[in-house]
Amino acid sequence: MMEVTFIQKTFQAIGQEMGPELDHYEWWLFTHQHGEAVPKCLDTPATKPRILFWMSDEHGNIPHHLMDKFHAVFKVYIPAETGYKNLFHFPLGYNSKLKVLPPKPMKEREISVYFDGNLNRSRVSLYRALSPVFRHIPHRLAVPMLAVLKRIPGVLRVSFSDTFPQGLIHFYIGFMKGSISIPPYSECLVNTKIALCPGGFVNPETFRHLEALRGGAVIISPKLPPKYMFKDSPIIQVDTWDEGLKVAADLLKDENRLEALQQAGLQWWEDVCSEAGTARYVAQSLRELAKVVST
Repeated sequence: MMEVTFIQKTFQAIGQEMGPELDHYEWWLFTHQHGEAVPKCLDTPATKPRILFWMSDEHGNIPHHLMDKFHAVFKVYIPAETGYKNLFHFPLGYNSKLKVLPPKPMKEREISVYFDGNLNRSRVSLYRALSPVFRHIPHRLAVPMLAVLKRIPGVLRVSFSDTFPQGLIHFYIGFMKGSISIPPYSECLVNTKIALCPGGFVNPETFRHLEALRGGAVIISPKLPPKYMFKDSPIIQVDTWDEGLKVAADLLKDENRLEALQQAGLQWWEDVCSEAGTARYVAQSLRELAKVVST
Protein backbone atom coordinates (compact mmCIF):
# COMPACT_ATOMS: atom_id res chain seq x y z
CA MET A 1 0.00 0.00 0.00
CA MET A 2 1.79 3.10 -1.27
CA GLU A 3 0.09 5.48 1.16
CA VAL A 4 0.95 3.52 4.34
CA THR A 5 2.92 6.40 5.90
CA PHE A 6 -0.01 8.79 5.41
CA ILE A 7 -2.36 6.23 6.99
CA GLN A 8 -0.10 5.62 9.99
CA LYS A 9 0.39 9.32 10.69
CA THR A 10 -3.32 10.01 10.20
CA PHE A 11 -4.30 7.32 12.70
CA GLN A 12 -1.83 8.77 15.20
CA ALA A 13 -3.36 12.20 14.64
CA ILE A 14 -6.88 10.78 15.08
CA GLY A 15 -5.80 9.44 18.46
CA GLN A 16 -4.52 12.86 19.48
CA GLU A 17 -7.60 14.63 18.12
CA MET A 18 -10.21 12.35 19.69
CA GLY A 19 -8.54 11.48 22.99
CA PRO A 20 -10.85 9.34 25.17
CA GLU A 21 -13.45 9.26 22.36
CA LEU A 22 -11.13 6.89 20.49
CA ASP A 23 -12.12 4.04 22.82
CA HIS A 24 -15.79 4.44 21.93
CA TYR A 25 -15.20 2.61 18.63
CA GLU A 26 -13.54 -0.34 16.94
CA TRP A 27 -11.20 0.88 14.19
CA TRP A 28 -10.56 -1.17 11.06
CA LEU A 29 -8.39 -0.62 7.99
CA PHE A 30 -9.29 -2.46 4.79
CA THR A 31 -7.55 -2.39 1.43
CA HIS A 32 -9.13 -4.09 -1.57
CA GLN A 33 -9.70 -3.31 -5.24
CA HIS A 34 -12.96 -5.29 -5.51
CA GLY A 35 -16.01 -3.22 -4.63
CA GLU A 36 -17.96 -6.20 -3.25
CA ALA A 37 -15.19 -7.42 -0.94
CA VAL A 38 -16.04 -8.08 2.72
CA PRO A 39 -13.63 -7.30 5.59
CA LYS A 40 -12.76 -10.31 7.74
CA CYS A 41 -13.56 -8.37 10.90
CA LEU A 42 -17.22 -9.14 10.17
CA ASP A 43 -16.50 -12.79 10.99
CA THR A 44 -16.47 -11.84 14.68
CA PRO A 45 -19.10 -10.00 16.74
CA ALA A 46 -18.56 -6.29 17.31
CA THR A 47 -17.90 -5.10 20.85
CA LYS A 48 -18.28 -1.42 19.94
CA PRO A 49 -19.52 0.57 16.93
CA ARG A 50 -17.16 -0.18 14.06
CA ILE A 51 -15.36 2.39 11.92
CA LEU A 52 -13.98 1.19 8.57
CA PHE A 53 -11.34 2.90 6.43
CA TRP A 54 -11.36 1.41 2.92
CA MET A 55 -8.37 2.18 0.72
CA SER A 56 -7.30 1.21 -2.83
CA ASP A 57 -10.62 0.81 -4.68
CA GLU A 58 -9.87 3.22 -7.53
CA HIS A 59 -13.24 2.53 -9.16
CA GLY A 60 -14.91 4.30 -6.24
CA ASN A 61 -17.62 1.71 -5.66
CA ILE A 62 -20.16 2.56 -2.98
CA PRO A 63 -20.10 -0.34 -0.46
CA HIS A 64 -23.87 -0.79 -0.20
CA HIS A 65 -23.38 -4.26 1.29
CA LEU A 66 -21.48 -2.87 4.28
CA MET A 67 -23.31 0.29 5.22
CA ASP A 68 -25.58 -1.35 7.81
CA LYS A 69 -22.67 -3.32 9.28
CA PHE A 70 -20.46 -0.37 10.21
CA HIS A 71 -21.21 2.73 12.21
CA ALA A 72 -19.20 4.74 9.68
CA VAL A 73 -17.18 4.04 6.54
CA PHE A 74 -14.43 6.32 5.23
CA LYS A 75 -13.53 5.40 1.66
CA VAL A 76 -11.27 6.75 -1.06
CA TYR A 77 -12.45 7.63 -4.57
CA ILE A 78 -16.21 7.41 -3.88
CA PRO A 79 -18.54 9.85 -5.70
CA ALA A 80 -19.32 13.26 -4.24
CA GLU A 81 -22.89 12.17 -3.46
CA THR A 82 -23.31 8.73 -1.91
CA GLY A 83 -26.82 8.64 -0.44
CA TYR A 84 -25.53 7.48 2.98
CA LYS A 85 -25.14 9.64 6.07
CA ASN A 86 -22.48 7.28 7.47
CA LEU A 87 -20.32 7.07 4.32
CA PHE A 88 -17.54 9.65 4.20
CA HIS A 89 -14.88 10.65 1.73
CA PHE A 90 -11.23 10.04 2.53
CA PRO A 91 -8.16 11.57 0.87
CA LEU A 92 -5.65 9.43 -1.02
CA GLY A 93 -2.62 10.75 0.81
CA TYR A 94 0.80 10.46 -0.78
CA ASN A 95 3.33 7.85 -1.88
CA SER A 96 5.33 6.73 1.15
CA LYS A 97 8.51 6.52 -0.93
CA LEU A 98 8.58 10.27 -1.48
CA LYS A 99 11.30 12.17 0.31
CA VAL A 100 9.87 14.81 2.65
CA LEU A 101 11.54 18.06 1.59
CA PRO A 102 10.81 21.64 2.67
CA PRO A 103 8.95 23.61 -0.03
CA LYS A 104 11.04 26.30 -1.69
CA PRO A 105 9.81 29.88 -2.00
CA MET A 106 8.22 30.48 -5.40
CA LYS A 107 11.02 32.81 -6.54
CA GLU A 108 13.64 30.11 -5.93
CA ARG A 109 11.89 27.42 -7.98
CA GLU A 110 13.69 26.49 -11.19
CA ILE A 111 11.04 24.38 -12.98
CA SER A 112 8.28 26.52 -14.47
CA VAL A 113 5.75 23.82 -15.44
CA TYR A 114 6.11 20.15 -14.50
CA PHE A 115 4.58 16.83 -15.46
CA ASP A 116 6.22 13.43 -15.59
CA GLY A 117 3.89 10.48 -15.92
CA ASN A 118 2.40 7.59 -17.81
CA LEU A 119 0.62 8.23 -21.10
CA ASN A 120 -2.58 6.44 -20.20
CA ARG A 121 -6.03 6.92 -21.68
CA SER A 122 -7.04 9.66 -19.24
CA ARG A 123 -4.00 11.74 -20.20
CA VAL A 124 -4.54 11.73 -23.95
CA SER A 125 -6.25 15.13 -23.67
CA LEU A 126 -3.12 16.63 -22.12
CA TYR A 127 -0.92 14.95 -24.71
CA ARG A 128 -3.08 16.30 -27.54
CA ALA A 129 -2.97 19.84 -26.13
CA LEU A 130 0.83 19.67 -26.04
CA SER A 131 1.43 17.89 -29.35
CA PRO A 132 1.58 19.98 -32.56
CA VAL A 133 0.52 16.84 -34.45
CA PHE A 134 -2.13 15.20 -32.27
CA ARG A 135 -3.92 18.44 -31.40
CA HIS A 136 -5.36 18.28 -34.94
CA ILE A 137 -6.57 14.69 -34.53
CA PRO A 138 -9.98 14.15 -32.86
CA HIS A 139 -9.80 12.61 -29.41
CA ARG A 140 -11.79 9.54 -30.46
CA LEU A 141 -9.17 8.78 -33.11
CA ALA A 142 -6.15 9.83 -31.06
CA VAL A 143 -6.84 7.28 -28.31
CA PRO A 144 -6.52 4.15 -30.49
CA MET A 145 -3.70 5.69 -32.55
CA LEU A 146 -1.62 6.38 -29.46
CA ALA A 147 -2.38 2.92 -28.09
CA VAL A 148 -0.82 1.41 -31.22
CA LEU A 149 2.10 3.83 -31.51
CA LYS A 150 3.08 3.32 -27.87
CA ARG A 151 4.07 -0.23 -28.79
CA ILE A 152 6.67 0.98 -31.28
CA PRO A 153 9.80 2.24 -29.50
CA GLY A 154 10.97 5.70 -30.49
CA VAL A 155 7.98 6.65 -32.64
CA LEU A 156 6.04 8.90 -30.25
CA ARG A 157 7.31 12.22 -29.03
CA VAL A 158 7.43 11.95 -25.26
CA SER A 159 9.06 15.23 -24.16
CA PHE A 160 7.30 18.60 -24.35
CA SER A 161 9.56 20.50 -21.96
CA ASP A 162 10.11 23.23 -24.55
CA THR A 163 6.42 24.20 -24.34
CA PHE A 164 7.42 26.56 -21.51
CA PRO A 165 10.78 28.15 -20.69
CA GLN A 166 12.39 26.02 -17.95
CA GLY A 167 9.57 23.50 -18.34
CA LEU A 168 9.88 19.79 -17.56
CA ILE A 169 7.09 17.81 -19.24
CA HIS A 170 7.62 14.16 -20.08
CA PHE A 171 5.37 11.18 -20.85
CA TYR A 172 6.42 7.56 -20.52
CA ILE A 173 4.99 4.13 -21.21
CA GLY A 174 3.99 2.03 -18.20
CA PHE A 175 3.11 2.79 -14.57
CA MET A 176 6.01 3.84 -12.29
CA LYS A 177 8.51 3.67 -15.17
CA GLY A 178 9.15 7.37 -15.53
CA SER A 179 12.26 9.05 -16.81
CA ILE A 180 12.60 10.57 -13.35
CA SER A 181 12.88 8.21 -10.38
CA ILE A 182 10.94 8.68 -7.16
CA PRO A 183 13.55 10.67 -5.15
CA PRO A 184 14.08 13.24 -7.94
CA TYR A 185 10.28 13.41 -8.34
CA SER A 186 10.15 14.62 -4.74
CA GLU A 187 12.81 17.20 -5.51
CA CYS A 188 10.97 18.31 -8.64
CA LEU A 189 7.74 18.98 -6.73
CA VAL A 190 9.41 21.35 -4.27
CA ASN A 191 11.27 23.01 -7.15
CA THR A 192 8.23 23.45 -9.43
CA LYS A 193 6.11 26.54 -9.87
CA ILE A 194 3.16 24.92 -11.66
CA ALA A 195 2.31 21.20 -11.56
CA LEU A 196 0.03 19.74 -14.22
CA CYS A 197 -2.14 17.06 -12.57
CA PRO A 198 -4.18 15.01 -15.06
CA GLY A 199 -6.33 12.16 -13.81
CA GLY A 200 -5.30 8.61 -13.07
CA PHE A 201 -6.14 5.43 -14.95
CA VAL A 202 -9.83 5.31 -13.99
CA ASN A 203 -10.39 8.18 -11.56
CA PRO A 204 -9.74 11.94 -11.72
CA GLU A 205 -8.23 11.89 -8.20
CA THR A 206 -4.52 11.08 -7.96
CA PHE A 207 -1.75 11.01 -5.37
CA ARG A 208 -0.11 13.74 -7.42
CA HIS A 209 -2.73 16.32 -6.39
CA LEU A 210 -1.90 16.05 -2.70
CA GLU A 211 1.82 15.49 -3.27
CA ALA A 212 2.00 18.71 -5.27
CA LEU A 213 -0.02 20.59 -2.64
CA ARG A 214 2.35 19.42 0.08
CA GLY A 215 5.32 20.35 -2.11
CA GLY A 216 4.10 23.92 -2.54
CA ALA A 217 3.43 23.80 -6.29
CA VAL A 218 0.49 25.58 -7.90
CA ILE A 219 -1.79 22.89 -9.34
CA ILE A 220 -3.68 22.90 -12.62
CA SER A 221 -6.09 19.99 -12.97
CA PRO A 222 -9.16 18.85 -14.88
CA LYS A 223 -12.41 19.26 -12.96
CA LEU A 224 -12.43 17.34 -9.68
CA PRO A 225 -15.46 16.03 -7.78
CA PRO A 226 -16.79 18.58 -5.24
CA LYS A 227 -15.56 16.68 -2.18
CA TYR A 228 -14.40 18.44 0.96
CA MET A 229 -10.69 18.11 0.06
CA PHE A 230 -11.18 19.78 -3.34
CA LYS A 231 -14.20 22.07 -2.96
CA ASP A 232 -13.07 25.69 -2.49
CA SER A 233 -9.42 24.60 -2.65
CA PRO A 234 -6.77 26.68 -4.47
CA ILE A 235 -6.36 23.93 -7.07
CA ILE A 236 -7.03 25.53 -10.46
CA GLN A 237 -9.61 23.35 -12.23
CA VAL A 238 -10.09 23.65 -15.98
CA ASP A 239 -12.52 22.26 -18.54
CA THR A 240 -9.85 21.46 -21.16
CA TRP A 241 -6.08 21.18 -21.26
CA ASP A 242 -5.94 23.87 -23.92
CA GLU A 243 -7.37 26.14 -21.24
CA GLY A 244 -5.00 24.68 -18.65
CA LEU A 245 -1.88 25.41 -20.71
CA LYS A 246 -3.06 28.97 -21.33
CA VAL A 247 -3.65 29.45 -17.61
CA ALA A 248 -0.13 28.17 -16.94
CA ALA A 249 1.39 30.59 -19.46
CA ASP A 250 -0.52 33.51 -17.95
CA LEU A 251 0.45 32.57 -14.39
CA LEU A 252 4.14 32.48 -15.26
CA LYS A 253 3.85 36.18 -16.08
CA ASP A 254 2.36 36.99 -12.66
CA GLU A 255 4.82 36.18 -9.87
CA ASN A 256 2.61 37.74 -7.19
CA ARG A 257 -0.33 35.56 -8.17
CA LEU A 258 1.88 32.47 -8.14
CA GLU A 259 3.14 33.29 -4.66
CA ALA A 260 -0.40 33.88 -3.38
CA LEU A 261 -1.60 30.57 -4.83
CA GLN A 262 1.39 28.76 -3.36
CA GLN A 263 0.69 30.08 0.13
CA ALA A 264 -3.01 29.24 -0.22
CA GLY A 265 -2.11 25.71 -1.33
CA LEU A 266 0.31 25.11 1.54
CA GLN A 267 -2.32 26.36 3.98
CA TRP A 268 -4.98 24.13 2.40
CA TRP A 269 -2.66 21.15 2.76
CA GLU A 270 -2.05 21.94 6.42
CA ASP A 271 -5.67 22.70 7.31
CA VAL A 272 -7.53 20.15 5.18
CA CYS A 273 -5.45 17.45 3.49
CA SER A 274 -2.55 16.76 5.86
CA GLU A 275 -2.64 13.98 8.43
CA ALA A 276 -3.70 16.45 11.13
CA GLY A 277 -6.30 18.04 8.86
CA THR A 278 -7.67 14.62 7.93
CA ALA A 279 -7.83 13.62 11.59
CA ARG A 280 -9.87 16.73 12.40
CA TYR A 281 -12.23 15.87 9.53
CA VAL A 282 -12.66 12.27 10.75
CA ALA A 283 -13.30 13.36 14.33
CA GLN A 284 -15.80 16.02 13.27
CA SER A 285 -17.59 13.60 10.93
CA LEU A 286 -18.03 11.07 13.73
CA ARG A 287 -19.23 13.73 16.15
CA GLU A 288 -21.78 15.00 13.65
CA LEU A 289 -22.88 11.44 12.91
CA ALA A 290 -23.39 10.81 16.63
CA LYS A 291 -25.81 13.74 16.74
CA VAL A 292 -27.78 12.31 13.81
CA VAL A 293 -27.91 8.81 15.30
CA SER A 294 -29.04 10.09 18.69
CA THR A 295 -32.00 12.04 17.27
